[in-house]
Amino acid sequence: MFVARLLGHASVLCYTQSTVIICDPWLKNTHLDGLVRRFPDPGPLEFNFPKPHALLFSHHHWDHIHIPSLLEMDRNTPVYFPNNPQLIQIFDRLGFNNQFQVEHWQAFDVGNIRIWPTASHVPFGECGFYMESEGHGILNLVDSVFEPLDIQRINQIADGRMRVCLAPYQSYDEMGILLGQSNSANRHALCVQNAQILKNLECELMIPFADGLYYPGNRFMNQQGFFSTPFDFIDCLYAEAPDKKAMVSMPLDELILHQAKVQVKRTLALPIEEILNLYEDVRSFEGSVVSDYLDLVPEEEPWLKETWEQCFEEYFLKGMSRFPKEYLHEFQRLGARFDLRIESGYQGYQFDFTLGVVAKLDKTKPGNAGLKIRASDLMKLLNSQTLLNILMQSDSIRLSGETKELAYRALDMLAANGFLDQDRISDYIGNYEAMG
Repeated sequence: MFVARLLGHASVLCYTQSTVIICDPWLKNTHLDGLVRRFPDPGPLEFNFPKPHALLFSHHHWDHIHIPSLLEMDRNTPVYFPNNPQLIQIFDRLGFNNQFQVEHWQAFDVGNIRIWPTASHVPFGECGFYMESEGHGILNLVDSVFEPLDIQRINQIADGRMRVCLAPYQSYDEMGILLGQSNSANRHALCVQNAQILKNLECELMIPFADGLYYPGNRFMNQQGFFSTPFDFIDCLYAEAPDKKAMVSMPLDELILHQAKVQVKRTLALPIEEILNLYEDVRSFEGSVVSDYLDLVPEEEPWLKETWEQCFEEYFLKGMSRFPKEYLHEFQRLGARFDLRIESGYQGYQFDFTLGVVAKLDKTKPGNAGLKIRASDLMKLLNSQTLLNILMQSDSIRLSGETKELAYRALDMLAANGFLDQDRISDYIGNYEAMG
């Protein structure tokens, strides 16, 4: 018997009588430094699983790498992942002793489960996984960007044995969030594109997957960050292929693959109407919702005031020596004058790449692009207590610019100014170890 238990978001436990594998393990109740939970949110969950024989990782994004879960793993557990320098850095820092880089379409075995990494057409190391055991297969596409030829190749490999596909459906509007504006023109674009391609996949059951995040108390992120629900994906799929079978999953659902039809064992007993209402209430697109996070006056933080003069000004007024040359050349080409605005009531800075100087921000002489962030969040970045890409998946950063390119480059300015995630991963993991 081959079983897949869905653990929420992109985390999946796959097992047979003799082999246990976890994909993108997230075995706690919160993620991204406590910003998010699974959705639908079932409350506290217990994760009492047998020791896994292997861990599979699709890519390095922080909603797929859960450091607290990995800190509790046996470091001798084999980890399989695509060629991705950030993943290598994370596993080296954590001390995983058995690391295996996988290639697209090159099969390998873990116990009695055979695994084919599938392709993802992105400019970094990423893959999905087709897994098969005892004549039954499950395809976990995770966040993959796939093409029709990839689906043809998967069909050839599975040769009629694929039972379930876990299909990406989310349409996260990161740029819209960072710019503080909705981007309704792209609503459902990824849903429609994926459904058009996946209509040709030969499998018994399609499950929209690898989204399912919920921001407690943050209406803006819940309703603006993610345009599409699993129901939207299924509607798109049925519009393309009315005979396809699809369902909306819940955390802890078990997919049992050993009979003529996939059996679904549901732990959380919610009627489909209630699930639909949850998505409609929490995740519906609503153009009038705005984020007020950066406009709220935070509570006084004495430690931050005390640290400001000696730390922040020394850090930012050192000039542009810490910027890599490739960033400097690009910013100069754009004629960029980036304003770093720090809330609330703290000194900001302007990075003028036309003159090659950094100066205290003069609000009467604004630049052509800007980034607004709270002082407390900037301090967390400085101390490696969080990472830039985690703040990007919240409403803690706001961009502006005379052009969209300049606005987005304002984020690069912060990254290139010593806040690149790969430069801070080791210290970030060390903070988690210290908390443990």
